[in-house]
Amino acid sequence: VNQEFEYFLTQLVKDPGFSTYLSTNDKKVNAENKVDVRSIVYDEFEDEKKEFGQVYISRYVDRNPEELDDSETIYNVKLSENFYEFYKQRLKDGVSRLNLQKNDTRVTLGRGRMLCIHYSKMEEFFDRPVSKILQILKNILDELNNDVRTIFLVGGFGGCQYMYYRIQEALKPLYGENRFTVIIPKSPHLAVVQGAFQYRKNPEIIRSRVAEATYGTETMTQFNQKIHDDRYYHRMKSGEQFCIHLFSPLVIEGERVGYNQVKRNVYQPADPSQTSIKFNLLTSDDKNLFYTRSPNGVLKEGVKILATITVPSPNTEQGTDRDVYLTFDFSNTEIQVHAYDVTSNTERRAVIDCLSKRD
Repeated sequence: VNQEFEYFLTQLVKDPGFSTYLSTNDKKVNAENKVDVRSIVYDEFEDEKKEFGQVYISRYVDRNPEELDDSETIYNVKLSENFYEFYKQRLKDGVSRLNLQKNDTRVTLGRGRMLCIHYSKMEEFFDRPVSKILQILKNILDELNNDVRTIFLVGGFGGCQYMYYRIQEALKPLYGENRFTVIIPKSPHLAVVQGAFQYRKNPEIIRSRVAEATYGTETMTQFNQKIHDDRYYHRMKSGEQFCIHLFSPLVIEGERVGYNQVKRNVYQPADPSQTSIKFNLLTSDDKNLFYTRSPNGVLKEGVKILATITVPSPNTEQGTDRDVYLTFDFSNTEIQVHAYDVTSNTERRAVIDCLSKRD
């Protein structure tokens, strides 16, 4: 919302990015001007943005909107003295241009360097960000089917009453009157920080999480003509026939992972002379991923290597009869990955993020 207002302001003064205001030869003045812009957008406008959310309740929740006049509520954003003096003529020209060319009288200049914004114009700054949030929320709810019952709004914008009621209005006709409970915590702007702090004090406070991607490793297995594609056939020096570029999943997207839950797979070297085993730790958007790469060895779309672990396995006298455990540990906010070679008592580790997808 703040960025929408900032863009509008640059259009009003016809100076994209406030480039002329921020391009003086004096570094000190430049720094002060940057502070001016930030103060206008994230302090002065922020206060009016919060007020807008409260006014929305009184106007459209507690009263009949048909009885209201959009001109009755005006938000005053105070411009800094330097900013106002620098853009004074451009501000006047910009307001006149809105009035004359677009017949838009919802923005005016008031006394005391005030930029006066009418209610309906203020609402426009909210429309695009809120619409994007609603679309993302709808996509998530559709993907998770019936698994969601409660929605928490956190962060500074999450505490906006306008956001709260727009979500309520959008969800009811799509999913029914009582399917979701939408909650704003007492201190939404502190909720994320408080959650991190409480987790640090007591990790068991989070009983489970839902993986937002599929995680696993790349492996090979003995070739089976009934289930494997001939293009993935590979013959080892020992004569063993393998299917390569197979995906071995540890966590599936949407799977609920409990606190302290550990998942483990057992692997063995493909060749008796191998002195190490390499694990590519992968993520994918495809829950049903089978082959990690195309036949020519290029990673498939949506597949990414997050980390690589190479664990030594020097006891070749045991041939391929050497167990290597690959363990995914969910005790922390990231996945702790351990590769352990039993015969040599050797371990290697890596850490990957299990809470968000990697772009």
